[in-house]
Amino acid sequence: MGITKLIDEYERSILQSLSLPYSGLKWCELGNQRTWDRKSAKEMYITRGVDHTSIDLNGQDGALRLDLERPLPEYLIGKFDIVTNYGTVEHINDQNAVFHNIHKLCKKGGIMVHGLPFVLNWPRHGRYYYAREFADSLADAFNYNLVDVDLLDNEEYKFPRNLLMVTLRKTSDKFPNIEVTQLVGLEDSGDRSMTGDYTSGLSNRIKNRLQSIYHKF
Repeated sequence: MGITKLIDEYERSILQSLSLPYSGLKWCELGNQRTWDRKSAKEMYITRGVDHTSIDLNGQDGALRLDLERPLPEYLIGKFDIVTNYGTVEHINDQNAVFHNIHKLCKKGGIMVHGLPFVLNWPRHGRYYYAREFADSLADAFNYNLVDVDLLDNEEYKFPRNLLMVTLRKTSDKFPNIEVTQLVGLEDSGDRSMTGDYTSGLSNRIKNRLQSIYHKF
């Protein structure tokens, strides 16, 4: 999905409202995103003084080659002031694992910012789609403070590409015993053709597409 100017503006406004300067923040980016001018997000964040880490199965642009469906290394747990997800979690089959990993990455008092494909939008973009109610149900389940929820519906995010922006604050290190797929507002399309490391080549896309068809029966 990448970091567009609108996402960047949203992110800046959130940090400003929370009186958080970029400089010195420990930052975890899910996916090695590209910016609106096709540069790596890592390059952008480093120029802003951020202590930046990215996680992506493709391992590109200095990203840690880690699977967000699996337990993460201990040295990453509770390390980050900010965790951003701009178009990554909808491509991960195990929603329970990835949202619990986001919870673990973020330190107590830290901020999580999500850019999520809105329901009935982004056809064939990923497996999962999210309604406004998901922000509330996720906050309730994990005991987060819901800082902000907004629907981007202008410029590149006009229907059918509306983007749900959700900002949450982690209030406790307690590990919630919940199943994310049971939360209100999460829609599973069942389409596995754009999950996993779908950037690794045509053969992998074909394999995932066949899995998607198989799981419909």
